Amino acid sequence: MAILKVSKEEWQNAQKGELQIWLGEDSRGCNNDWNNWWFEKFEGYSTLPQKINRAIELGCGPYTNIKWILKTCKASEIYLSDPLIIQYSSMEHGWIKKAPLEYPANFIMLNSPVEKISLAEVGHFNLVVMINVLDHVMDATICMDIAMKLVGKKGFIVIGQDLTNQDDERRIGKDPLHPIRVDQEFMDKQLVEFKPIFKKILPRHEGRTHAHCGTYLFIGQKGE
Repeated sequence: MAILKVSKEEWQNAQKGELQIWLGEDSRGCNNDWNNWWFEKFEGYSTLPQKINRAIELGCGPYTNIKWILKTCKASEIYLSDPLIIQYSSMEHGWIKKAPLEYPANFIMLNSPVEKISLAEVGHFNLVVMINVLDHVMDATICMDIAMKLVGKKGFIVIGQDLTNQDDERRIGKDPLHPIRVDQEFMDKQLVEFKPIFKKILPRHEGRTHAHCGTYLFIGQKGE
């Protein structure tokens, strides 16, 4: 059962809850949000090229997945986008604060939800990353559309997302922190213009939790 759009009020409440969680985790010294798990499941992002010009991570969170992707795929410019990025940049154990010191790249921070990313950036990026994001947004369809439009010719997109079916929906019920629910049919339809170079659907028992029927892992390349 896909829930693809929620009200602005629901989204804002979810964002407030998310921030409270991560500020608490930062006070306990946490420095990871399953990012190493995604790295392992994507097989070290080994299907990506070794070097690109511009990369952007949408909904990067405080610890980011781009940190792990940079182990394989170096980028000259790195954009980090999140509506909470200003707050995350002050976290002592978050990577956003440390990133400019660890990598000799040009870092740009965008304080914006995915739905508000400027379409002036269409085709601007060689790599777009959106992992564990769609269940935190206001409108999953718009977010997928924007993410795909940001990818330039022959560029790459990396998508990682928990999947929810009707059985999951009945069992989980309403989750104020994760109001959006997507299924495999939605993801497949959205990504038809990309040639898959890595695609896996992890079954429930291989996911981060058993709450979701599967986990969608996708790396695709845009054509000319």
